[in-house]
Amino acid sequence: MFFEVALGLQLISSLIMVGLIWVIQLVHYPSFHFISEGKFSEFENFHAKRISLIVVPVMIIEFISAFLLLINSTQALNLVLYINMGIILCLWLYTFFVSARIHNNLYDGYKKDQVTLLVKSNWLRTILWTLKIPLLLPLFY
Repeated sequence: MFFEVALGLQLISSLIMVGLIWVIQLVHYPSFHFISEGKFSEFENFHAKRISLIVVPVMIIEFISAFLLLINSTQALNLVLYINMGIILCLWLYTFFVSARIHNNLYDGYKKDQVTLLVKSNWLRTILWTLKIPLLLPLFY
């Protein structure tokens, strides 16, 4: 029962992040180019605070449930769950050391090259979160 709950939390948190990252990648980040330069710094600060209200708790649930799955799994599931945890660790590291750094460069105002870099560099997170779903779904059968 515990394993099933952790697995459900893992799938739900991953699905939330997949939906969110695709909206951010295709709509939200590209729209940064259309914010007036006079309002951009205020917009970036608003974005960072508000998106964190969603992203931080979901990423924490995703990490904790992945860890619980890993330490409570059978030998047969270990490889899939290690890959899952590896993807999550890559996502955390990339988010904090690449994406957050780019956002920090935007707090002072619009920089076209930084927004373009944000959009391009975010493809890795988009792909990694998306790959988690076909990895996890077979665990439900």
